[in-house]
Amino acid sequence: NTRTLIWTAGIKASSLTDSIDLEKNRTSRLVVDEYTRTTLQNVYAIGDVSAFTYEDKVLPPLVESAVQTGKNAGKNILADIRDKDKTRLEPKLHGVMVSIGSNFAVSEIMGKIFPIWLSIVMKYMVNIHYLFGIGGFELVFKYLSHELLHKRHRLNFLEYHYTFRTLAFWLVPLRLFLGYTWFMEGYNKINEGWLAKPMLAGLPVDAASSASVTETGEKVFSIISSHTPGWYAWIANSLVIPNALLFQVMIVLAEIALGLAFFSGTFTFLAALAALALNVNFLLSTGLYETSWWLIPAEIAMLAGAGRAFGLDAHLMPFLMKGWRYLVRRSS
Repeated sequence: NTRTLIWTAGIKASSLTDSIDLEKNRTSRLVVDEYTRTTLQNVYAIGDVSAFTYEDKVLPPLVESAVQTGKNAGKNILADIRDKDKTRLEPKLHGVMVSIGSNFAVSEIMGKIFPIWLSIVMKYMVNIHYLFGIGGFELVFKYLSHELLHKRHRLNFLEYHYTFRTLAFWLVPLRLFLGYTWFMEGYNKINEGWLAKPMLAGLPVDAASSASVTETGEKVFSIISSHTPGWYAWIANSLVIPNALLFQVMIVLAEIALGLAFFSGTFTFLAALAALALNVNFLLSTGLYETSWWLIPAEIAMLAGAGRAFGLDAHLMPFLMKGWRYLVRRSS
């Protein structure tokens, strides 16, 4: 009886090679020449069924070996068709990596032995590079989603919580209320005259409000306060305040657009990121208020695909994905 079994016998080539009367090595891989060509005319062997010898060593059955022998065979097949000189394969392997589960890996890359944590990172990078080459961004996204969000075994404390999935329709009431709040923010600013005259200034702010009144009785909104960082105050004085009306229009349109996006469930993920960026901007300028602090955790919750339940994202995302696949196929 044992809890751990370590298998070190290696792998064997596909059983297809057993029915082919060609020279093979001890793991049934077909012996090829420097052009990845077998002794049969017009027949090449690549990847795990190819026993390509380089510097007195047979290429190991790795992804890099498969990719490089495959590309070389493709070039030489075209050379045969076009009656041109064939290309010798000079493989360049960057290293060897072994991963056991999600939390342990070892690697030797370009002659250097990497620590466990960096080997795990490199494992993901290698897989992303390989998957992008055969399936583009869509396949990479599915891979990362499966690896990081859909794990169901041997979870540590953090993984147990961030991989737990819930139904998106529980977020619908919060999404609607968030949309209403952002829309009313923009609507109220229109009524206050934000689209008609400059109202942003660098005046000091009292503890209760970001609004101040000038000597002429006009209401202005300060974007600089005692807690504003110096670099942000410089940007405000140099760029924002001299072009106050332009930035006011941008803020109003952004708030109304965010309200409509959240309320309709359209591009909810992007809307949540934009809303968080606006909140950070407000924190750096006027600060955080008791009536609006809840916006930040609510927007973080929207990142969980809140627009796919009773929202346009449920139909828009599949439609865009279909168009993306079409473009990828056309470009290929």
